Amino acid sequence: HFQTGDQKYVGVDGSYNGASAIGRLGNESNGGEFQISKAFKSAQGAIWDLNVMFDHWSDEVNLKKAYVGVTNVLESNPNAYIWAGRDFHQRPQQGINDYFWMNHDGQGAGVKNFDIGGVQFDVAAVSQVKSC
Repeated sequence: HFQTGDQKYVGVDGSYNGASAIGRLGNESNGGEFQISKAFKSAQGAIWDLNVMFDHWSDEVNLKKAYVGVTNVLESNPNAYIWAGRDFHQRPQQGINDYFWMNHDGQGAGVKNFDIGGVQFDVAAVSQVKSC
């Protein structure tokens, strides 16, 4: 963002999300996210992936994601994805002011794409973290 003199962000009282936001255009400071992912294949055929994401939207750098996952480890369910760590989960967003109206981010573990009689099943236990 560009700012000179006494210019300030635009805001209104009483916004529904408590942030007094009127929109994003011109109201965001600089920052960004950086993610690294690496996949590995074991001699037994399991496919592992390691994921790490950092962000810098305020005065500090935060660890937003750090998780590992694996597929092709269960012979009866090779597409099941078993994961553990810190990740984003179900983040519907109201984009005009960057408001996430539901957010299950945190750290935990789970299984995705677990086939039970032709039905894909996802289950996870996720706990909230202080700065995620």
